[in-house]
Amino acid sequence: MSDIIKIIFFSAGFSAVFSGAIIWLFKNWISERLKNSIAYEYAEKLKAVEHGYNQQLEKLRVQLQSESFKAKEEMEHDRKIFERLVSYCDETTFRDACVTIGDYQFYDYENYKRARDLEHYGVQDENQFVNQALREAFQKFHKSLDKFTTIVATNFFGTSENRYMLYPELRHSGEADERERFEEARIETRDASRETLEAFSNFRQTVKQTLLV
Repeated sequence: MSDIIKIIFFSAGFSAVFSGAIIWLFKNWISERLKNSIAYEYAEKLKAVEHGYNQQLEKLRVQLQSESFKAKEEMEHDRKIFERLVSYCDETTFRDACVTIGDYQFYDYENYKRARDLEHYGVQDENQFVNQALREAFQKFHKSLDKFTTIVATNFFGTSENRYMLYPELRHSGEADERERFEEARIETRDASRETLEAFSNFRQTVKQTLLV
């Protein structure tokens, strides 16, 4: 009877150990499968992320390349516009004309005509800047130039074939009201001249910052 009990206990112990081993092996197998599955899924997701990243990187590269090319085209376009404006009236001639009119109340037709050409042709459609800062700076300058030339047209009169002066008949008048009229016109012209020169300087500064010329 004792032998049977021993066999039973032995069999039960063996079964328990065997079952434990089977369960342990099964758990390890499940664990490895889960690990492999997670590793595979992670690898696949990583590949997808890398693929998406590469696609985004390539898209960004193409976009930057396109924007760079567009920026170069726009800059080249605006450089040509600026060169065309200078061909109407260069900076030195323009400043001299404004200073002569504003400070000395006279001008010679040829120089002033070039400033008028800049006013007339500068706002035509083919002379519009693409860059917004340039366009706004030039429009502000042109507005002040238009105001200035209107004042000059009102107050200046020819004294010879090529020379124009501010109310020449009033300059040395003995009448107080005529001298006052001359002085008012002189101040109006001077202020308009300075305003135009300031707007031109701002425009020129914007050109330097944007076009590097």
